[in-house]
Amino acid sequence: MVSLQARSAGLGVWAKDTTTTGAAITGPSSLTDDLVLLPKRFRRLADHLRFAPDTSLDCFPSHLFGGADRFRILSQGSTAKALTGLHHVVEVNGGTVRMTHPIEDLVFAEE
Repeated sequence: MVSLQARSAGLGVWAKDTTTTGAAITGPSSLTDDLVLLPKRFRRLADHLRFAPDTSLDCFPSHLFGGADRFRILSQGSTAKALTGLHHVVEVNGGTVRMTHPIEDLVFAEE
């Protein structure tokens, strides 16, 4: 895959991508000015920060749980069941958010 080669070589957008390595989110400006994130994760974080009473990420997994993002994890093989909610593949540790699987391991069912 070209994206894997670019990521390994640190080329293009992959040089600054923090999707799986994790990124500290301190507020909306983290998303718009400081970080390079997977667009789907960017949108979910932006929605959460827009409606959250503060910039805390404590409730972000619940926000993802309530989302309707349907996907499969390719590395789980052909028997992998469809999952709903990005909380299955997003980890929050304090103010740091990261995806536990690279984007090329996920197949989204867009409706």
